[in-house]
Amino acid sequence: MDKSIIGKKSDFIEATQTFVNFSTEYFRNWTNKQLKNYIDQPVVIPVGNYGFLIGRYKIKGKTKDCWTAEQIDGKHIHDFVTKTNAIIYCIKEMQNKSDASELLELDRQLGKLNNDIFFYQNSIKKSKNELKNLIALNRCIDAKLQRQNVLNILKKTLNSAKYLNFGNK
Repeated sequence: MDKSIIGKKSDFIEATQTFVNFSTEYFRNWTNKQLKNYIDQPVVIPVGNYGFLIGRYKIKGKTKDCWTAEQIDGKHIHDFVTKTNAIIYCIKEMQNKSDASELLELDRQLGKLNNDIFFYQNSIKKSKNELKNLIALNRCIDAKLQRQNVLNILKKTLNSAKYLNFGNK
């Protein structure tokens, strides 16, 4: 009289796995189809914890100070200093705005100056030679002044981005 339920459990597990695979594939296809609708639109779509999809661009957060922008096909564009710079650049590039290249150049300058400041500060800490310390200190101060100039220009550029018209290209 005792019936074996092993066959029934295995059928249930197999059916569950088939359903899960089908559902996963359905949602993957549906998501890709929906994302293709926005490939020509400057719409910011969060992807995961540290990523964004903006039209034909992907932004991935490597660290707090490094946000990689690349095209959907994987072509690397630039490692931005801030997430805001990366997002605004992609939006402006989608809209064919001429100041997108200006924003890219400002971010490059900012990244270079940040690296220079870090290098000079470490040189000052490690070196025991007074002349080398003085030279590194002067270069560090100069880099900080240049960085402040770039930050002021960048702030103006990002403030003007508030007035981007997302409806028109």
